[in-house]
Amino acid sequence: MIAHTPYTLASASAAARFEALFKDSAPVEESITPTTAALTEDGPTMMWIVLKEVYGQRCEMRFSPVFAANVKRVLDRFTRYCHLLERRLGSITSIDLENYVHRRQRDQWRGKPLTNTTINNEIAILNSVFFYCGPKQPRGVGRRNLGLLHNPPYVEPLPEMDTAPVDLADEQLRAFVAATALAKSPRLPGCSPQTFWIAALILDGITALRRNALLNIPRPDDATLWELRELVLPAKLNKTRKELRISLGRNDEVLHLLASLPSQPGEPFLPWVDRLGRRMSESHFNAVMRQFQREAGIKDSQRVLTKHLRSTAATEILDQFGDSVAKKKLGHGPKSNVIHTNYQARKITENDRAATDALSSRLLSILGKVPELKLATG
Repeated sequence: MIAHTPYTLASASAAARFEALFKDSAPVEESITPTTAALTEDGPTMMWIVLKEVYGQRCEMRFSPVFAANVKRVLDRFTRYCHLLERRLGSITSIDLENYVHRRQRDQWRGKPLTNTTINNEIAILNSVFFYCGPKQPRGVGRRNLGLLHNPPYVEPLPEMDTAPVDLADEQLRAFVAATALAKSPRLPGCSPQTFWIAALILDGITALRRNALLNIPRPDDATLWELRELVLPAKLNKTRKELRISLGRNDEVLHLLASLPSQPGEPFLPWVDRLGRRMSESHFNAVMRQFQREAGIKDSQRVLTKHLRSTAATEILDQFGDSVAKKKLGHGPKSNVIHTNYQARKITENDRAATDALSSRLLSILGKVPELKLATG
């Protein structure tokens, strides 16, 4: 039995106004300054749990179910780790955020510490929440801020290693194909787990889709599939929020394999469902993919991930067809620098070698004038 209410009547009233403003998708105009002023006054005294719940509802209305669920998990964990159940919004400081980050650095997943990338994703969510509660700004994304806090807390992201994109070797792909024989999920009528995973490998390998898009891109009817030999990624599934048309190529064997999957037109092409037809999660997709490779004895560093298939496709296309085709395949805009930064800038070119030769020739000519110095020659 709870002996006290979690927040006062005045705080509940502020929460109601806060929720109404949260659900308003239009920018807040100056004509409603009385509401804004009252909201700003009540903001610091509002209970954190009110903000957390309403922000979670906002994410459910505006973002994908997967992202919204992840945001809610992070906010729930932040509440638990920092003991915020009975604290007010204005009492939360940057020290609370730093304590959360330190706690996450000690956490483990499957016996291994969390990567800085994982923790930074959570930091970005928390910083976004408090930024949205900060002062309203005249332009940019801050125009939609709620003005609940004059000086919202913030924590710096952790340093990350800038690792090169993975280019899968043929041996890794062969090992993955052999390991699919050990897969136990999904079990569908007319489609063995191995058939599903080989189809997933083919589909991701030739389309370079991100995981969410891979698992949700809709299947066209068979006539359209065979006539156009392409898929359409809806804007809501694309990171750039633009519709993307993706070629499946002219290989009939590939189309026969994909067309054999027991999915229906309009449904996700890959039938990632359980025996009752219920959609399974993306995290379970990763877990199954990791499990059958582990059972096959494939080392962690040699396992295939969906992001590896995407980076491998980018590398192959860039080498053979140039950056414009690679950008289009990855769904990047013409002015995007991702291909240059992550792929082209990492490769040694003939000009790089010529520049190094010029520098070494100059130094060797200087060293040759030192009579006491004898350089070994091949």
